[in-house]
Amino acid sequence: GHGFSVGDRVMGTRPPAYAEYVVTAYGRAVPIPKAEVDWGAAAASMLGLQTMHDALVTRGRLRPGHAVLMQGAASVMGLIGMQIAKALGAGVVLGTSGNAERRGRLKEFGCDVGIDSSDEGWSRKVLDATNGKGADIVVDNVSGPAFNQCMAVAAVEGRLVIVRRLRG
Repeated sequence: GHGFSVGDRVMGTRPPAYAEYVVTAYGRAVPIPKAEVDWGAAAASMLGLQTMHDALVTRGRLRPGHAVLMQGAASVMGLIGMQIAKALGAGVVLGTSGNAERRGRLKEFGCDVGIDSSDEGWSRKVLDATNGKGADIVVDNVSGPAFNQCMAVAAVEGRLVIVRRLRG
């Protein structure tokens, strides 16, 4: 009665959803969109999708045209977050990575401006790309030594959402 039939491929939330078979409320199940999406990818994607949607939309209050900075953009969470931001109409999506090879691939995931976070002055590039305004939403997956620069590039009334602390 809620749009599911016996045998439908679904993914869910919370740790029990990683099981092969589980009983759950219909509100915690989501159809797996394509036959090509394997079970492992479906199980793993829900955490990233929920986390980044929460960071960008619920906490970050993303609106079309907003500038979004994804600190730690080459991480799985960063890649998911940039795609969500782009799909929801972010004006410019910026992403940091200290790894040149990974940084070179960020455009494939919705990044408009890739920034080398190993460069001490990386925050200047964020300000340049946003005409001095800064990012409306900074999603920080790194923290540690990057925190002060994340604060420096947040726009007036911008939101800084700390998701992870990969560097402490």
